[in-house]
Amino acid sequence: MTPSAAPLLSRLRAGDEDALRELCRSLAPQAHALAQRIAGAHAAEAVVEEVLLLIWREPQRWGAETLQLEALRCVRDVSLAVRQRGISAASALAQWQHPPVAPRADALSVDRESAERVRAALFTLSDAQRDLLEAAWFEGVEPGSAALTEALTEALDALAEAIGAQP
Repeated sequence: MTPSAAPLLSRLRAGDEDALRELCRSLAPQAHALAQRIAGAHAAEAVVEEVLLLIWREPQRWGAETLQLEALRCVRDVSLAVRQRGISAASALAQWQHPPVAPRADALSVDRESAERVRAALFTLSDAQRDLLEAAWFEGVEPGSAALTEALTEALDALAEAIGAQP
């Protein structure tokens, strides 16, 4: 998907079915992999289908500069609801709250060098810290105890320090 999805969203808003097919081709593989990782193979297709249909039905809800990020966040949230609450993708999507404020477009642009720095920094963390950060993202682990909150904070601090220490 291009950095700006403005032309695609304009076409979606005009009811262009070819734009929907283009959206599916560009977003579905990554969205399916994310949904499968979180909700499992049995639910992934339904999650992705529901999210893509939401974008088709309500294209005005989505930001041109942040469409991919917002759509993947929706896939993540719906997948977590499917897995954790045992509800259908359609039910989970009906309960999903679109973020009230979209992230700034300039905050989303990450060049290849920055992405590599983050990847390298992740490998400086202990296995436990990486596992905790992964669980927080893919499994929706929310800090419930003081010890878990402290461990998650330490992992995030270590990641930030590792990123900052790189040349």
